[in-house]
Order: sequence, then structure tokens, then C-alpha cells
Amino acid sequence: MSLRYRPSRREALRRAEWVLDRSGILTWLTHSAIGKQVKGERLSPKAFLLGAFVTAILKEEMYLVNITHNLNQIAKEDRIRIGAKGKAKKPGQGDCHQITYRSVERMFSLIVATLDEGFESGGERFDMQRFCDDLLEGSVPPDIELTNSYAIDGTDVETWARRQSWGSDDRDRETQETDGDGEADTAKSVRSKKPSGFVNPSDWPKLGADGRRRHSKDPDATEGYRSGDNGKPGETYLGFEAHALVAVESDPNRSSGKRVPIITRRIQVESSGSHKGDAARQLVGRAHSRGLVIEELLADRGYTHSDPIRFAHPIRKGGTEIVLDLRQDQRGLFPTGLDGVIGLNCSLFVDCLPESLRNISIWPMMASREVREPIMGKFDLQARYAFRPHTSPDAGGYQRFRGPAVGNDATVRCKNVPSSMRLSPRNRPLTTCEPGEDCACGKTITVPPNLAAKVRQRYVWGSTKWAKSYARRSRVESAFSGIKVNFGRVARDSKRVFGLAKNTFLLAAVFVAANLAQADAYRRDEGMPSLFAEAGEPEVPTKRSATKRRTESYDVLLGTDAPEEGPAPPDL
Repeated sequence: MSLRYRPSRREALRRAEWVLDRSGILTWLTHSAIGKQVKGERLSPKAFLLGAFVTAILKEEMYLVNITHNLNQIAKEDRIRIGAKGKAKKPGQGDCHQITYRSVERMFSLIVATLDEGFESGGERFDMQRFCDDLLEGSVPPDIELTNSYAIDGTDVETWARRQSWGSDDRDRETQETDGDGEADTAKSVRSKKPSGFVNPSDWPKLGADGRRRHSKDPDATEGYRSGDNGKPGETYLGFEAHALVAVESDPNRSSGKRVPIITRRIQVESSGSHKGDAARQLVGRAHSRGLVIEELLADRGYTHSDPIRFAHPIRKGGTEIVLDLRQDQRGLFPTGLDGVIGLNCSLFVDCLPESLRNISIWPMMASREVREPIMGKFDLQARYAFRPHTSPDAGGYQRFRGPAVGNDATVRCKNVPSSMRLSPRNRPLTTCEPGEDCACGKTITVPPNLAAKVRQRYVWGSTKWAKSYARRSRVESAFSGIKVNFGRVARDSKRVFGLAKNTFLLAAVFVAANLAQADAYRRDEGMPSLFAEAGEPEVPTKRSATKRRTESYDVLLGTDAPEEGPAPPDL
């Protein structure tokens, strides 16, 4: 099935109801203050939610006027069933009428305000984040098996509000260092679109409650930075940043790497320029608390350069391994405090590591396979001298690593480790250690949690195993392409609302639509039946044959209808 298949409105409603029923949102939403405030309304909260989801599934802009239109286009019996009856203009006009824009706007504001404030029910806290979590979980088909590996990243979401003023970037230094691809925002890396000769009005910019400048009438939109793409330089923008936790394949170095659909399990939307490490920590922690097992987390440099207390330590404490890339200033040697052990890039090595393998340059961006493979081969040789994880981290964060000459799977041979000398010399270089000297090749060491906390990971950075593992992170970029191009249209003018809460609500609906489309395409590719087709009704219309327009083809001209050959002309 094409990923760009656009279902009918009836099919979209069926999908929306399936998600809403599985999410359980209505169950706890009815225990809030909404239940009393909407009594007697001709537009129920359920009908509004379904209208919003239908609009997202149909890949339309998330305007309230589009939600109103889609509700009014639903069949009469379905509108009565979901509670979208409308209000009669005159007595005696029946039981189903047109939904007005005003009623949709009122219900939207009421639901968002309730979720933004949050409420307690049955000892649990329900708010906008819980709404997003339950909604996304409801969009995951139960018969699709996902892995425990995830990728996290953020994407820019511009506010609809017009910029009123310009000013210097007001983010703190640590936040600047974690934006974009992890590179600090400088005059060279940030492009400002400030008009020439523009002068700020006297009352702009305004100061927000968090002490940051506001340059638009959207009270929650702040200035952020987005990295360049396809030769376009990085630039500043006003709005929000959506952080997404996306399912990826399991580690290809340790399993078959079965294909899984691009499913977003959690999102968190913050004002632009907010600290990425904090957002990721909260998002992953919330997922853990709801029972989502995350064994691996693939994160880009915008997160991993954060202070370990804000990102690395909390993530690893939850039992999650981090797979990451390195910034330029994170590469090179670092002290370890352990005898016979040196730190290089993101790994621990024995100090007999050859000098020729200590300063390998990484391949350039967008390099071809022919360029990358020889360089990865050098990193693979370097990895033979690295310490390997021997145990998982304990409750305190301490982890045991074994030397490269330990065990039957030793990667080097050392004269001080007799068992390693009995192994095949093929692909096992002999170290330069002198017999009898105190080397670390055959030792098992204990590594504290604060040693290279930002960069430590399972595989040697730059090696073939690392490259195969980290390559899975691109799936989160595909998820963002899904909400912006393939299954939705998240852009500045695609949602005309102000405020973090309202933007979060509409973004969640678009992520759900993308999940449904990805899951349905995956099911068809795997030969699985559709979840949404009714009996006797095809989910995807059959391909119609093209209408024949040409009536004078060779088959007609030279076929049975062709004129018979006449007598030869007379000789003259």
C-alpha cells in the first residue's frame, strides 16, 4: 500500500474510533470538570475528539473550521451515535443539525484548559502529557511486535503568531551548546532573518514568566534554533520543539534486526530553546513509569552533550543503554585514573594501543560507502584493544569491564595472558606488552558511573558495529517527515492557535494519524489483514484501469479490420 493513501471520511472515522476506544481517554476525561460543564451540549467531547482525529487522518490542516466541516460531513446516523447532533435553529426541526464553529471552538478550549490544568482521579494524575501518552499508545496495533530500542530527537514547530520584535538569543550557555546537532550557536552558525533597518516597537520584546523574551503574541512561543538542511544554513525561529520517542529495530550486532514500523510511542512539546536534556529525561522517565521498557536509547548530540546529571545519569539509572555520536570537542584522549587503561573517544583501551590507531579521523559527512569502509576498518582494528562490558551496571551505576585478552572471545593476544596465546592469531594482533610486566590486557576493571559519563557506550565510536547500531537513529527523522509531509502538514500555517497546550493537542492528533498509516502499511507489507476494513468492504480501492483513448493503434490499423490488398497497378 502506498504510504500516501488517503482514506475516505468513513474509513477515517473508523480509525479514529478504534484509537479512542483503545486509549481509554474518555474513561478518565469524564471524571474531570468537563462532565458537568458539557451537560446538555449538542456536541460531546467524544465527537470533538473524533472530529480532530478524522481531520488529522485525512491529512488536512488542523484548523477548527476543518474539524467543524468534517463533523458535519459525517453520516447522520454516525453523528447521532457519537454525540454530534448540533442545535436546532427552530423548534421541531429534528434531532440532527449542523455543528457550528463556535461550539467546536468552545469544546476545544474547554478540553485543552482541563488537560493543561490537570486533575486527580483515583489516585492518578491526568494532564496533557498523560493525554498524549495514552493517545499514542492507543494507536499502536496490539499484534505488531515492537522492540525495546528507541530513538529520540526533536523537531521545530513554528508558531502561527507573527514576530513582533527581534533580539539577541537569550538562552543560557548550556542550552546553546545542546541545540541543533550539538554545536554551539554562534554568529557563524545561526542565520537571522531580521529585516534590514528593522527597529523594535517600544513595548516589544516582552518578558515571559520564565524570564525569557517573547517576540510574538503567542505567550508560550520562544526563540529557538534549527540546524541547516540540504545546504541551507541554520537559523532562528519562534515557536516550540516537539521531542519524540520512536521505535527502532533491535541492535543488528546482537540480533536479526527484524523490521518494525516507524511508530512514535511518546512525545513532549516544549517552548523552543528549552533544555533538551531535561525534556528527554522527563520523557523517558515518564515512559518508564508507565511500563514502557527502554533497553537502548539512540540520541543525537543535542541531548548527549548535556550535563550528565540532566541526561546521562538518569537515563542509565533506569537501565537504558545510550547509543550516541561524538562532538568534535568530545573526541581524543581523556584520563581514567586506572592503571594500564587509557580513555579515547568514548571507550576504554589498554595502554599498549598502537600510536597509529590513536588519532583516526572520522569520515566526512555524506561520504560514500567506498570512503567510509576503509576508515571504519581502522576503527575496527582500534576496537580490538578496547575493554568490553562484562556485566550490566549495578544499582549504583558501577559496571565491570574485561580486558581484550580475556576469554575465548578475546580480540588480542598478550604474552602475559597465556590463554590468549593459545587462540588463533587470525584477526588477533599480538600486543607489545613485555612478559612479566603489569599490563591490563587480562584484567577485569570496575568503572564508576562518572567516568566518561557523557560519551561511554557499548561499541567503539567509528567502528562498523557502532555505525550499524547508530544508523537506526534515522528512523526518528522519518517520523518527523511523516507528520510534516507524508501523513500530515505540520507547518507554521497548519494550525492557527496560540499557546503550548493547544499546539500540543493538535500535534498529538497528527502523530496518531502517522502511526496509523505506518502501521497499516507495515501490516500489508507483512501480509497481515487490515484492522479497519469491514466485512465485504476493501480497505484500499482496487486500481482502476486507464481509459483507452487511442482508437487507431497498430492493432486496429493492421488487424482484421485492415483493408484487403487490391489488384496490382497495370503495367504502362
